[in-house]
Amino acid sequence: YSKQNDYRYANHKKWATENAFVLQYHMTPDITPYIEYDYLDRQGVYNGRDNLSENSYRIGVSFKL
Repeated sequence: YSKQNDYRYANHKKWATENAFVLQYHMTPDITPYIEYDYLDRQGVYNGRDNLSENSYRIGVSFKL
C-alpha cells in the first residue's frame, strides 16, 4: 500500500502528462473504426535509463450493440 502522493514517475517529478489523439470514421451508425496515438511525456524507463518519452498507436473498431 502506498499513498498516491508517494508515487514516483520515471521523470523525477510527482506528475506526468498523457496526450492522446483519436481519429474516428463513422462508417455506419453502429460501426466506427479508429486510430489512436498516445504520447506519454518523459515517464518511460528502458535499459536502466529513465526520463524517456513513450508513444503508442492503437487501431480498433467499436461496435454499437
